[in-house]
Amino acid sequence: MSAERFTISSRATGIRRTVVVFIYDTVEELKAAAFTFNGFVCDDNAAAVTQGWGYHHGRPELLPVSAVVRMHHGMIDAEVVAHELAHAAMGIYMADRVCWHSRARAHFSLANEPFAYLLGQLVSMATYHLHRLGAWTPATIREGAPA
Repeated sequence: MSAERFTISSRATGIRRTVVVFIYDTVEELKAAAFTFNGFVCDDNAAAVTQGWGYHHGRPELLPVSAVVRMHHGMIDAEVVAHELAHAAMGIYMADRVCWHSRARAHFSLANEPFAYLLGQLVSMATYHLHRLGAWTPATIREGAPA
């Protein structure tokens, strides 16, 4: 199994959180890695999957890596990336900002599919039109942006 790997991180919640991203050659490799990680069985047509370690409220040191995003070549576009990173962001936000006893916990989790689809579709449509209008700027780390 071969995979490319990179990490991304943010301090937007006040605590540095890291997400590891793997890019596999095939969906079969992605599915095998996801299953090995925690027994998760992906759909046959899975474009990607985001996995985490569970919830450790009040113990940020237990989550040096907050999520693992797995994608495969041939199925990576703005919608898939935004969808999977929405999952990761929701898990991070839950761990850092949502009180354990809050009813909001039901919505701020790695498993919030409706939110991830909503964000993915909106980002996909916006990037399409920004490209079409010549207004898209390649990603850069803005000076002063939280890293």
